[in-house]
Amino acid sequence: LLRGMFVQVRVHVESAHEIVSIPDEARRPGGDLWLLRDGRLEIVKARPVQVARGRAYFESGPDGLLPGDRVVTSQLAGVRPGMPLVAEETPLTEAAALPAGTAASGTR
Repeated sequence: LLRGMFVQVRVHVESAHEIVSIPDEARRPGGDLWLLRDGRLEIVKARPVQVARGRAYFESGPDGLLPGDRVVTSQLAGVRPGMPLVAEETPLTEAAALPAGTAASGTR
């Protein structure tokens, strides 16, 4: 390559874990994820392996996001790990309109 030229490269990398993606706007400030598991809130500090085209990609694992996890996108007051939540299935774009204390999950 000469000066001023560039190339775009894609490298396929095998992962020992399944890759899970969520809409990037579902991540909380500081990168936390609020998950609904067994009717309770879990706060996870998962580090994405990539953020692209409005989605955050994570390696699944017991300390992070798992396939089938439900991501809480509603604003909640007095959040604490283990607090009980009731899910209301709502498209992700409407999640902001849910009342506090309601979890939403959705896929695009």
